[in-house]
Amino acid sequence: MCKKTIFMWMGLGVCLAAGVVAAGTVAKNPDPANGAVGVTAPLLRWTKGEGALFHNVYLGTTPELTDAQRVATRQAFEMYYHIPGFSPGVTYYWRVDEIQTDGVTVLTGNVWHFTVQALTAYHPSPADGATNVALKPTLRWMPGAGAVKHRLYFGNSRDAVTQGAAAADKGALDLAVTTFAPPELEGLTTYYWRVDEIQADGTARTGPVWRFTTFVSVDDFESYTDDEGSRIYETWTDGWTNNTGSRVGHLAAPFAERGIIHGGRQSMPLDYNNLVAPYYSETERPWAVPQDWSRDGLTTLTLYFRGTSANQPERFYMVLSDRGGKVATVVYPHTAHTAMAAWTRWQVPLSEFSAAGVNLGAVKTIRLGLGDRANPKPGGAGVLYLDDIYAGATGVPEPVALFAEDFEGLVLGPNVDEALAGGKVWTKTPPPGWSIDDKGVPGAGTALDGVTEWAGWSFADRIWWTRAAEDQRRSEFTKGIGTVAIADPDEWDDQPHVDAAAAGWYNTFLSAPPIDISGAAPGTLKLTFDSSWRPEYDSNYHQTANLKVSFDGGPPLRLFLWESNQSSPNFKPDATNETVVVPIDHPAGAKTMVLTFGLFDAGNDWWWAIDNILVTAMRK
Repeated sequence: MCKKTIFMWMGLGVCLAAGVVAAGTVAKNPDPANGAVGVTAPLLRWTKGEGALFHNVYLGTTPELTDAQRVATRQAFEMYYHIPGFSPGVTYYWRVDEIQTDGVTVLTGNVWHFTVQALTAYHPSPADGATNVALKPTLRWMPGAGAVKHRLYFGNSRDAVTQGAAAADKGALDLAVTTFAPPELEGLTTYYWRVDEIQADGTARTGPVWRFTTFVSVDDFESYTDDEGSRIYETWTDGWTNNTGSRVGHLAAPFAERGIIHGGRQSMPLDYNNLVAPYYSETERPWAVPQDWSRDGLTTLTLYFRGTSANQPERFYMVLSDRGGKVATVVYPHTAHTAMAAWTRWQVPLSEFSAAGVNLGAVKTIRLGLGDRANPKPGGAGVLYLDDIYAGATGVPEPVALFAEDFEGLVLGPNVDEALAGGKVWTKTPPPGWSIDDKGVPGAGTALDGVTEWAGWSFADRIWWTRAAEDQRRSEFTKGIGTVAIADPDEWDDQPHVDAAAAGWYNTFLSAPPIDISGAAPGTLKLTFDSSWRPEYDSNYHQTANLKVSFDGGPPLRLFLWESNQSSPNFKPDATNETVVVPIDHPAGAKTMVLTFGLFDAGNDWWWAIDNILVTAMRK
């Protein structure tokens, strides 16, 4: 019996001391998932937060959910059935507030949303009214209820599409076909399209007319080849010509980058070296015919760039000059982003150039550089990837990278216990701010720690790891590039170590540094990483993995659990080359989070390897 009992909820076994309220967490794991499209059943489910006793449920058609949108009060179970049903094609927003065990404290949940299946074609991509659409888009849509075929209309005439004119009719499409790729489009042009849904009786449900406007392409880097006369460095001049620290393109074919791309199949690699004079690195593209960026609808110059964690941060700038010799420079505000292994969108108002006197109707050259040309001084070095430069309208908001790590900045050393020799193949030293907890690895820190390279999480050249371990499907991890993080109890077991069973098995944990999430909008925080997972389970070994998150130093919360036992609901089958996406519901007001990757309860099992970690969110 609890002493100083203030109340007891009979039948639920809740007993609290006076004035004590257990720290709680918000509801999570919404079903339908946040952002789901094509929902049919009017059933909402979720996982209750820690310390929750009852739930208040809110449902509406806007993100602003007030008491007027409360549809369930003090709900006892983690589900709600909306008896009126959902309206076809409507986007709904919902929230679950958790009432704590004191019966008074309420934790406000995150706002989630989903879209109900419509009767007509719906959820177009590009979105209706979109600007800055590529010149080679792929149109996508969701099929309406009851459709057996689609009929698509497309063109630059609203009347032709609205009236279903022959000139706009692109024919009937099978139900499974929900994409259409038109021929290359004209820049700064508005196009219209519509999809009618053909029913089983032959009648058609006429879809809405959607529209989008294309941008003016500056360079998408798709036209360059490895043939003399069309190589990327022959259009974008570099240090070989301008005597700066830049180098455009790879030294050997293919000269354009074909692995790290934002769109299409190629990007431009730009090596920079500001460690030596002239202490800045620059590439320039001139036009024989000056570009006209003064037309109506063009307000913004956009480009995408991506660094690596091996880069040294550097000042990144853009220069435009016109036919008359007027020049203006704009500098990207964050030097750290040039060392971030994630694509960053840089949008520059064209007014910043025109205000400095540049004639936007006669743009002669664009220069992109790293360093400070006006006041040169020793700086950094690295490689920046550039893609998709275009002039258009201000783009719709995109998720921004809050954190990225590709492990390419690590200094690798020689092999220790592995037989395959290598001078720069592995390290136990994590990136700055990261930490490894190997206390649970049998024999850690002693001569009986198994194969030293794999005594807990380590970092190694992926190809060397594959060969040293005699492959066994490790080579399938092609999403991993260069250096990857690896926990490999199978290889670790190949040398004597403290008995795993007696020591509590092989347990190792890798934690990222605190990540600033203070600017993340609710319901938009997301982790993406590349993973190679091969499980094993028998009477001795039961390899398990999880990912946990801690907000502002609070208790860790589990984001997922992978088990190798096929009878477990958390069984994770072989996934040796997978991109994992994990939505993260963060509490209101949270400032930082720490992610921890754990591999545990293992012995002579297989492995888990990860790479290309990226945390994104929409800004508040």
